[in-house]
Amino acid sequence: MAYDFIGIDTKNRIAALVPFEEGKLPIKYLGVPLLASRLMIKDCKVLVERVVKRINDWKNRFLSFAGRLQLVISVLSSIHVYWASVFILPTSIIKELECKMKWFLWGYDSGSKGRAKVAWKDVCLPKSEGGLGIRRISDVNKSLMAYHIFSLLSGRKSMLTSWIDSYRLRGRSIWDIPVKSNSPWGWKKLMKCRSFFREHFWSKVGNGMTTFLWFDKWAAECPLHHVVTPRQMARFGFSIKSKVADAFRDGRWVWPEAWRSVYPILFQLRPLNLSTLRDKVEWMNSNGKLVPFSSKETHEHLFFECSYSKSVWFKVRCKIGMDSVIESWEDIVSRLISKAASKSVYDVAARLVVAAMAYNIWSERNSRFFSNRLRPPELIADGIISTVRAKLFSFKYKQTPNVMRFLDEWKMGKADLWKED
Repeated sequence: MAYDFIGIDTKNRIAALVPFEEGKLPIKYLGVPLLASRLMIKDCKVLVERVVKRINDWKNRFLSFAGRLQLVISVLSSIHVYWASVFILPTSIIKELECKMKWFLWGYDSGSKGRAKVAWKDVCLPKSEGGLGIRRISDVNKSLMAYHIFSLLSGRKSMLTSWIDSYRLRGRSIWDIPVKSNSPWGWKKLMKCRSFFREHFWSKVGNGMTTFLWFDKWAAECPLHHVVTPRQMARFGFSIKSKVADAFRDGRWVWPEAWRSVYPILFQLRPLNLSTLRDKVEWMNSNGKLVPFSSKETHEHLFFECSYSKSVWFKVRCKIGMDSVIESWEDIVSRLISKAASKSVYDVAARLVVAAMAYNIWSERNSRFFSNRLRPPELIADGIISTVRAKLFSFKYKQTPNVMRFLDEWKMGKADLWKED
């Protein structure tokens, strides 16, 4: 309590009258510290302690690498999520948490001198890019902060959004509001993240009553505040608080005629179909498609967006077996493994095909990245099949109906392939 304002005697009299214990900030509220200032490192130490406690519980168990990886992904990577949805975590805490996760993954104690087999940034890549799919804490933190921005943009009803709208925004757009130097730490951190998501939050115009004309993205040409200055807005009856409905009436845009030669892009905007429905905020993913917002969608498209896997993994025409069908590599592997369940000649072929595929795809990947040489998918598939067939010719087979059918599928002649009795 603030003794400078009320005095110790007054404080003691109040404490004697009310049935409450004296407390001081920070206190815990809904599981997180209620702070009067910025989030300090000492406030977040409890997260590190939770991770260490978990690791100590597992230390004496005989865990494989796959087991440790699963625990990192499902347990250790979840401990900080609730806090990360409320605060921007300090960088040093993020590094300390990831350090604990890293050494546990590689089977070392945090104080040991062991070396990691692979750099942590590579481990945290998506599986499609050769990583293990562990989520970076800083990336998750930013993705969760996007939810607060979405709440403000969509007008979600809550005490927090109502307070921010009344005392911080005051009718202005979140993209336009300046951040003052004396603003609270949490507000400044949130506003620092907004530019990171600016291109992905789009407004699907309904009645146009809540979409900001100049600052929201509701068309490919937006935001329009880069085109029209605030002075020109005010000169012709608009303002920085204008909505889309203020500039569109009777099925057409109502731009000042004086702007036709100065801002021709405004007269090239497509007419809207205003309705009675409310405007809706949606997320523009990396494919250019508007989808409902979710923190998972944000994380996947901002941080797990595959940069080169589509150029390496592609669909091919598979000629393995009697039919010729279009399959992906994953489908081929799954089909071969299912055939390999029985101990037969198909088991041997399946193992050979998987090995040949792994080598040829690795070789093709290196050729594309380091030599800029690309082979068509059909040629790669033919190379895989040729490699496997050459290996199959080196074997001897028993004369059984199953083997005869197998050799016919692989178009292999039967001379000199039979075992001697």
